[in-house]
Amino acid sequence: MGVILVLVVVALLFLGAVYLFYRAFYRQRDMLSERFSNVLLWIEAAQADAKAKPASFRDRLAAAHDELARRLQRAGMPFQVQEFLTINEVAMVVVLLLTWLLTGSFWIGFVLALLWPAVPYLILQNQLNARTAVFERQLSPALTMIENSLSAGNSFPQSMEFVAQEMEPPLSLEFGRVARQMALGMPMERALGQIVDRMESDDLRLVVTAVLIQRETGGNLVEVIRNINALVKDRIRIRESVRALTAQGRMSTWIVGLLPFAIGLAMYLMNPSYMQPLVTTPAGIALILGALISEGIGVLIIRRIVNIKI
Repeated sequence: MGVILVLVVVALLFLGAVYLFYRAFYRQRDMLSERFSNVLLWIEAAQADAKAKPASFRDRLAAAHDELARRLQRAGMPFQVQEFLTINEVAMVVVLLLTWLLTGSFWIGFVLALLWPAVPYLILQNQLNARTAVFERQLSPALTMIENSLSAGNSFPQSMEFVAQEMEPPLSLEFGRVARQMALGMPMERALGQIVDRMESDDLRLVVTAVLIQRETGGNLVEVIRNINALVKDRIRIRESVRALTAQGRMSTWIVGLLPFAIGLAMYLMNPSYMQPLVTTPAGIALILGALISEGIGVLIIRRIVNIKI
Protein backbone atom coordinates (compact mmCIF):
# COMPACT_ATOMS: atom_id res chain seq x y z
CA MET A 1 0.00 0.00 0.00
CA GLY A 2 2.89 2.33 0.79
CA VAL A 3 4.37 1.74 -2.68
CA ILE A 4 1.05 2.68 -4.28
CA LEU A 5 0.84 5.91 -2.31
CA VAL A 6 4.42 6.80 -3.26
CA LEU A 7 3.67 6.16 -6.94
CA VAL A 8 0.50 8.26 -6.77
CA VAL A 9 2.36 11.14 -5.11
CA VAL A 10 5.20 10.96 -7.65
CA ALA A 11 2.72 10.87 -10.55
CA LEU A 12 0.79 13.88 -9.20
CA LEU A 13 4.01 15.83 -8.64
CA PHE A 14 5.15 15.01 -12.17
CA LEU A 15 1.78 16.04 -13.57
CA GLY A 16 1.93 19.34 -11.68
CA ALA A 17 5.47 20.00 -12.87
CA VAL A 18 4.50 19.37 -16.50
CA TYR A 19 1.50 21.69 -16.15
CA LEU A 20 3.56 24.51 -14.60
CA PHE A 21 6.23 24.12 -17.27
CA TYR A 22 3.77 24.43 -20.11
CA ARG A 23 1.96 27.34 -18.48
CA ALA A 24 5.22 29.26 -18.14
CA PHE A 25 6.35 28.31 -21.63
CA TYR A 26 3.17 29.37 -23.40
CA ARG A 27 2.20 32.37 -21.28
CA GLN A 28 4.11 34.85 -23.42
CA ARG A 29 2.74 33.33 -26.58
CA ASP A 30 -0.80 33.61 -25.23
CA MET A 31 -0.33 37.33 -24.59
CA LEU A 32 0.98 37.93 -28.12
CA SER A 33 -1.74 35.75 -29.63
CA GLU A 34 -4.47 37.70 -27.85
CA ARG A 35 -2.93 41.02 -28.90
CA PHE A 36 -2.72 40.08 -32.57
CA SER A 37 -5.84 37.90 -32.69
CA ASN A 38 -7.57 40.16 -35.20
CA VAL A 39 -4.63 39.98 -37.60
CA LEU A 40 -4.64 36.19 -37.30
CA LEU A 41 -8.37 36.12 -38.04
CA TRP A 42 -7.82 38.02 -41.28
CA ILE A 43 -5.03 35.62 -42.27
CA GLU A 44 -7.18 32.58 -41.49
CA ALA A 45 -10.02 33.98 -43.57
CA ALA A 46 -7.68 34.57 -46.49
CA GLN A 47 -6.47 30.99 -46.26
CA ALA A 48 -10.04 29.71 -46.10
CA ASP A 49 -10.90 31.61 -49.26
CA ALA A 50 -8.05 29.97 -51.14
CA LYS A 51 -8.77 27.15 -53.53
CA ALA A 52 -9.41 23.91 -51.68
CA LYS A 53 -6.93 21.08 -52.24
CA PRO A 54 -7.14 17.38 -51.34
CA ALA A 55 -6.23 17.12 -47.65
CA SER A 56 -3.16 15.05 -46.77
CA PHE A 57 -2.66 13.29 -43.45
CA ARG A 58 -0.64 16.27 -42.21
CA ASP A 59 -3.45 18.64 -43.21
CA ARG A 60 -6.03 16.51 -41.41
CA LEU A 61 -3.80 16.38 -38.33
CA ALA A 62 -3.43 20.16 -38.40
CA ALA A 63 -7.19 20.54 -38.82
CA ALA A 64 -7.78 18.29 -35.80
CA HIS A 65 -5.28 20.38 -33.81
CA ASP A 66 -7.06 23.60 -34.78
CA GLU A 67 -10.47 22.11 -33.98
CA LEU A 68 -9.29 21.06 -30.50
CA ALA A 69 -7.84 24.53 -29.93
CA ARG A 70 -11.15 26.07 -30.98
CA ARG A 71 -13.10 23.81 -28.64
CA LEU A 72 -10.79 24.62 -25.73
CA GLN A 73 -11.29 28.32 -26.42
CA ARG A 74 -15.08 27.91 -26.69
CA ALA A 75 -15.16 26.00 -23.40
CA GLY A 76 -13.15 28.73 -21.65
CA MET A 77 -10.51 26.25 -20.45
CA PRO A 78 -7.08 27.75 -19.58
CA PHE A 79 -5.16 25.15 -21.59
CA GLN A 80 -3.25 25.10 -24.83
CA VAL A 81 -3.53 22.03 -27.04
CA GLN A 82 -0.06 20.86 -26.01
CA GLU A 83 -0.94 21.17 -22.33
CA PHE A 84 -4.21 19.32 -22.78
CA LEU A 85 -2.60 16.43 -24.65
CA THR A 86 0.39 16.17 -22.30
CA ILE A 87 -1.79 16.04 -19.17
CA ASN A 88 -3.95 13.42 -20.87
CA GLU A 89 -0.93 11.26 -21.71
CA VAL A 90 0.46 11.48 -18.16
CA ALA A 91 -2.97 10.58 -16.77
CA MET A 92 -3.04 7.49 -19.02
CA VAL A 93 0.25 6.30 -17.49
CA VAL A 94 -1.07 6.95 -13.96
CA VAL A 95 -4.27 4.99 -14.70
CA LEU A 96 -2.23 2.09 -16.10
CA LEU A 97 0.08 1.91 -13.07
CA LEU A 98 -2.65 2.28 -10.46
CA THR A 99 -4.94 -0.28 -12.07
CA TRP A 100 -2.05 -2.71 -12.50
CA LEU A 101 -1.08 -2.40 -8.83
CA LEU A 102 -4.63 -2.59 -7.49
CA THR A 103 -5.88 -5.48 -9.64
CA GLY A 104 -2.63 -7.29 -10.44
CA SER A 105 -3.64 -7.44 -14.10
CA PHE A 106 -1.60 -5.49 -16.64
CA TRP A 107 -4.22 -5.94 -19.35
CA ILE A 108 -7.02 -4.40 -17.27
CA GLY A 109 -4.81 -1.37 -16.68
CA PHE A 110 -3.89 -1.28 -20.38
CA VAL A 111 -7.54 -1.33 -21.47
CA LEU A 112 -8.53 1.36 -18.96
CA ALA A 113 -5.56 3.48 -20.06
CA LEU A 114 -6.75 3.19 -23.67
CA LEU A 115 -10.26 4.22 -22.62
CA TRP A 116 -9.04 7.10 -20.45
CA PRO A 117 -8.62 9.69 -23.29
CA ALA A 118 -12.41 9.72 -23.66
CA VAL A 119 -12.76 11.16 -20.15
CA PRO A 120 -11.04 14.55 -20.76
CA TYR A 121 -12.94 14.97 -24.00
CA LEU A 122 -16.24 14.28 -22.23
CA ILE A 123 -15.29 16.84 -19.59
CA LEU A 124 -14.40 19.30 -22.35
CA GLN A 125 -17.74 18.71 -24.07
CA ASN A 126 -19.67 19.16 -20.82
CA GLN A 127 -17.79 22.38 -20.09
CA LEU A 128 -18.48 23.60 -23.61
CA ASN A 129 -22.19 22.80 -23.30
CA ALA A 130 -22.37 24.50 -19.90
CA ARG A 131 -20.68 27.65 -21.23
CA THR A 132 -23.00 27.75 -24.24
CA ALA A 133 -26.02 27.34 -21.94
CA VAL A 134 -24.86 30.26 -19.76
CA PHE A 135 -24.33 32.35 -22.90
CA GLU A 136 -27.85 31.61 -24.14
CA ARG A 137 -29.35 32.53 -20.77
CA GLN A 138 -27.50 35.85 -20.91
CA LEU A 139 -28.56 36.56 -24.48
CA SER A 140 -32.08 37.81 -23.76
CA PRO A 141 -30.99 40.41 -21.13
CA ALA A 142 -28.23 41.47 -23.52
CA LEU A 143 -30.75 42.01 -26.32
CA THR A 144 -32.85 44.12 -23.96
CA MET A 145 -29.80 46.26 -23.20
CA ILE A 146 -29.01 46.60 -26.91
CA GLU A 147 -32.61 47.61 -27.61
CA ASN A 148 -32.49 50.31 -24.91
CA SER A 149 -29.10 51.53 -26.10
CA LEU A 150 -30.30 51.79 -29.70
CA SER A 151 -33.42 53.66 -28.53
CA ALA A 152 -31.13 56.13 -26.75
CA GLY A 153 -29.41 56.94 -30.06
CA ASN A 154 -26.30 54.77 -29.91
CA SER A 155 -25.05 52.75 -32.86
CA PHE A 156 -25.05 48.97 -32.94
CA PRO A 157 -21.26 48.65 -32.31
CA GLN A 158 -21.56 51.08 -29.39
CA SER A 159 -24.42 49.00 -28.01
CA MET A 160 -22.32 45.84 -28.29
CA GLU A 161 -19.48 47.51 -26.40
CA PHE A 162 -21.89 48.72 -23.72
CA VAL A 163 -23.23 45.18 -23.24
CA ALA A 164 -19.67 43.84 -23.02
CA GLN A 165 -18.93 46.28 -20.20
CA GLU A 166 -22.09 45.57 -18.22
CA MET A 167 -22.63 41.81 -18.61
CA GLU A 168 -20.74 38.89 -17.10
CA PRO A 169 -18.66 36.28 -18.95
CA PRO A 170 -18.92 34.47 -21.26
CA LEU A 171 -21.22 36.88 -23.11
CA SER A 172 -19.16 39.93 -22.13
CA LEU A 173 -15.99 38.33 -23.53
CA GLU A 174 -17.57 37.38 -26.84
CA PHE A 175 -19.41 40.66 -27.38
CA GLY A 176 -16.30 42.60 -26.36
CA ARG A 177 -14.29 40.74 -28.95
CA VAL A 178 -16.85 41.57 -31.63
CA ALA A 179 -16.82 45.25 -30.60
CA ARG A 180 -13.00 45.37 -30.80
CA GLN A 181 -12.99 43.69 -34.19
CA MET A 182 -15.47 46.18 -35.62
CA ALA A 183 -13.55 49.08 -34.05
CA LEU A 184 -10.39 47.87 -35.84
CA GLY A 185 -12.16 47.87 -39.20
CA MET A 186 -13.51 44.35 -39.60
CA PRO A 187 -16.87 44.33 -41.42
CA MET A 188 -19.86 43.75 -39.18
CA GLU A 189 -21.01 40.77 -41.22
CA ARG A 190 -17.72 39.00 -40.71
CA ALA A 191 -17.38 39.84 -37.01
CA LEU A 192 -20.90 38.61 -36.27
CA GLY A 193 -20.37 35.52 -38.40
CA GLN A 194 -17.29 34.61 -36.38
CA ILE A 195 -19.06 34.84 -33.03
CA VAL A 196 -21.75 32.52 -34.42
CA ASP A 197 -19.05 30.05 -35.46
CA ARG A 198 -17.38 30.26 -32.05
CA MET A 199 -20.49 29.84 -29.91
CA GLU A 200 -22.60 27.57 -32.18
CA SER A 201 -25.79 28.85 -30.58
CA ASP A 202 -29.05 28.65 -32.51
CA ASP A 203 -30.47 31.63 -30.61
CA LEU A 204 -27.44 33.74 -31.46
CA ARG A 205 -27.68 32.64 -35.09
CA LEU A 206 -31.26 33.91 -35.19
CA VAL A 207 -30.18 37.27 -33.77
CA VAL A 208 -27.27 37.67 -36.19
CA THR A 209 -29.38 36.65 -39.17
CA ALA A 210 -32.08 39.19 -38.28
CA VAL A 211 -29.52 41.98 -37.77
CA LEU A 212 -27.74 41.27 -41.06
CA ILE A 213 -31.02 41.10 -43.00
CA GLN A 214 -32.06 44.44 -41.49
CA ARG A 215 -28.66 45.88 -42.45
CA GLU A 216 -29.20 44.89 -46.07
CA THR A 217 -32.89 45.75 -46.44
CA GLY A 218 -33.26 48.62 -43.97
CA GLY A 219 -35.94 49.16 -41.37
CA ASN A 220 -36.26 49.81 -37.67
CA LEU A 221 -33.43 47.96 -35.95
CA VAL A 222 -34.96 48.57 -32.50
CA GLU A 223 -38.16 46.82 -33.57
CA VAL A 224 -36.16 43.95 -35.08
CA ILE A 225 -34.20 43.47 -31.84
CA ARG A 226 -37.43 43.63 -29.80
CA ASN A 227 -39.13 40.96 -31.94
CA ILE A 228 -36.13 38.64 -32.00
CA ASN A 229 -35.77 39.05 -28.23
CA ALA A 230 -39.36 37.89 -27.77
CA LEU A 231 -38.62 34.88 -29.97
CA VAL A 232 -35.48 34.05 -27.95
CA LYS A 233 -37.48 34.25 -24.70
CA ASP A 234 -40.07 31.84 -26.11
CA ARG A 235 -37.35 29.40 -27.15
CA ILE A 236 -35.77 29.57 -23.69
CA ARG A 237 -39.14 28.91 -22.02
CA ILE A 238 -39.84 25.91 -24.25
CA ARG A 239 -36.31 24.58 -23.72
CA GLU A 240 -36.66 24.79 -19.93
CA SER A 241 -40.02 23.02 -20.09
CA VAL A 242 -38.53 20.19 -22.15
CA ARG A 243 -35.59 19.98 -19.75
CA ALA A 244 -37.98 19.59 -16.81
CA LEU A 245 -39.97 16.88 -18.61
CA THR A 246 -36.83 14.90 -19.48
CA ALA A 247 -35.19 15.21 -16.03
CA GLN A 248 -36.12 11.63 -15.13
CA GLY A 249 -34.49 10.30 -18.28
CA ARG A 250 -31.27 12.19 -17.60
CA MET A 251 -31.21 10.86 -14.04
CA SER A 252 -31.71 7.34 -15.42
CA THR A 253 -28.61 7.86 -17.57
CA TRP A 254 -26.49 8.60 -14.50
CA ILE A 255 -27.97 5.68 -12.55
CA VAL A 256 -27.48 3.22 -15.41
CA GLY A 257 -23.93 4.44 -15.89
CA LEU A 258 -22.76 4.46 -12.26
CA LEU A 259 -24.72 1.62 -10.63
CA PRO A 260 -22.63 -1.28 -12.06
CA PHE A 261 -19.39 0.37 -10.94
CA ALA A 262 -20.78 1.02 -7.44
CA ILE A 263 -22.04 -2.55 -7.04
CA GLY A 264 -18.80 -4.02 -8.36
CA LEU A 265 -16.69 -1.90 -6.02
CA ALA A 266 -18.88 -2.81 -3.03
CA MET A 267 -18.64 -6.53 -3.82
CA TYR A 268 -14.87 -6.28 -4.27
CA LEU A 269 -14.47 -4.56 -0.88
CA MET A 270 -16.70 -7.10 0.89
CA ASN A 271 -15.23 -10.22 -0.71
CA PRO A 272 -12.10 -9.63 -2.85
CA SER A 273 -11.55 -13.33 -3.55
CA TYR A 274 -15.05 -13.63 -5.03
CA MET A 275 -14.39 -10.82 -7.53
CA GLN A 276 -10.74 -11.74 -8.25
CA PRO A 277 -11.46 -14.10 -11.18
CA LEU A 278 -13.28 -11.28 -12.92
CA VAL A 279 -10.03 -9.32 -13.27
CA THR A 280 -7.45 -12.08 -13.46
CA THR A 281 -8.91 -14.59 -15.95
CA PRO A 282 -9.37 -14.08 -19.71
CA ALA A 283 -13.07 -14.87 -19.44
CA GLY A 284 -13.55 -12.30 -16.68
CA ILE A 285 -11.68 -9.64 -18.63
CA ALA A 286 -13.82 -10.39 -21.70
CA LEU A 287 -16.97 -10.05 -19.60
CA ILE A 288 -15.80 -6.70 -18.25
CA LEU A 289 -15.06 -5.39 -21.75
CA GLY A 290 -18.44 -6.60 -23.01
CA ALA A 291 -20.20 -4.98 -20.07
CA LEU A 292 -18.40 -1.66 -20.64
CA ILE A 293 -19.30 -1.66 -24.33
CA SER A 294 -22.95 -2.54 -23.63
CA GLU A 295 -23.22 0.07 -20.93
CA GLY A 296 -21.72 2.73 -23.19
CA ILE A 297 -24.22 1.90 -25.93
CA GLY A 298 -27.10 2.04 -23.44
CA VAL A 299 -26.02 5.42 -22.10
CA LEU A 300 -25.71 6.82 -25.62
CA ILE A 301 -29.18 5.57 -26.54
CA ILE A 302 -30.75 7.12 -23.44
CA ARG A 303 -28.95 10.42 -24.03
CA ARG A 304 -30.13 10.46 -27.65
CA ILE A 305 -33.72 9.88 -26.50
CA VAL A 306 -33.77 12.66 -23.87
CA ASN A 307 -31.69 15.15 -25.89
CA ILE A 308 -34.46 17.03 -27.67
CA LYS A 309 -33.37 19.90 -29.89
CA ILE A 310 -35.45 23.08 -29.84
